[in-house]
Order: sequence, then structure tokens, then C-alpha cells
Amino acid sequence: MNSTPIKRRVNHYVPKFYLNEFADPNDKSKEPRFWCYDTENQTLRKIATSKVAKIKNYYRLYDNGVIHDALDDALCHFESEAAPIFRRLRDETLEFNDVHLRYQFGRFVCFLLVRTPQFQQHTRLHFQNQAKSRLIEHLSKDNNLEKAVAELNKKGSGGFTEREFIEGFNKLKINLHPGPFQLVLLKSAQRMILHFL
Repeated sequence: MNSTPIKRRVNHYVPKFYLNEFADPNDKSKEPRFWCYDTENQTLRKIATSKVAKIKNYYRLYDNGVIHDALDDALCHFESEAAPIFRRLRDETLEFNDVHLRYQFGRFVCFLLVRTPQFQQHTRLHFQNQAKSRLIEHLSKDNNLEKAVAELNKKGSGGFTEREFIEGFNKLKINLHPGPFQLVLLKSAQRMILHFL
């Protein structure tokens, strides 16, 4: 059995080349730095662009003990295509006559939106609500709610009423196994990459 530790990847959900565009041009540090406002502490400070908008192993997928970094690789592919387009747009040396360039840059912009922790949270809530909706739909048919409460009470969980069952169900939070969000991104990325290879 291989006991070599797997190197953790630091994944930026806002690409570094994009963050670097906001760096202070007067700062003479080795690394590009910009002003960052900490909303929790309500402080303003300069910080290296490499230190923000990142999460360790954020795009890593695990499948039966096998580690996949294909999503990170796909996003790097999009970024490497978009970076020169972005610089030409910034420098006003690009006209968007080329459909291929518009597609590449549009794909990059779309992935900027969906690769953030906030979007992952929305995805989790969406799946949770879908699961709850399906279960409620099932319980509303053929006295299934009555049957479910009877089965729960029969297993010794107490004398639940149908109302208590529904109230408890509404408070329920469904925790998804890590990976569905990353998997959705990966599948989308794979389709887009194949389209223009």
C-alpha cells in the first residue's frame, strides 16, 4: 500500500491573473498585492493576491479512494485561453469579430460565476429542496404520510403525529456527499472543451 501523502492543491475560485489586475501598481513587493477589506474585523489591509479567493482541494474529486484533479485541469485550460483575451480587452487591442474568441471568453466568464463557494451553497440548497419536494410529493399520495408516521412510531421512535413529522421534516437539512457540485462543473467543462478541440 502506497503511503505517500497526496499533495494538497490550492484552488483559486477567482483566477490569480484576474486578481493581479487589481494589484496596487505602486506596491514594490515581490508578489502582487491589493487592498482588501475584511468585513468581519472591519479592517483594510494590503494582501498578496495569492492569499485570497482560494480553498484547498476545492475542485478535487474523490472516487472510491482515487483522487481526480480533472476539474482543476479544465478550469486551468479555460483560464489559459481567457488570460490573453482579457489582457487584449484591457489594453483595448481586441475586437470581438472572432466567434471562437467570444466563445472562449464567454465560457470563462460563465465559469467565474459558477465556481464560487456561494454558488456551491446555492447548488446544495437546490438539491436539498428538490429532495424535499420529491419526498413531500410522495407523502401526499395514497396515505403515504400516514403510513410513514405509523412505520416511524412502530420502530419505537415515539408517538409522532403527522404534524410533528412534517415539522421535523421541514427542519431537516440534507447534507450532500462532497463532490456533486464539483462533478456538475467538471461535466460542463468537459463538454465545453470537447466542443472546440
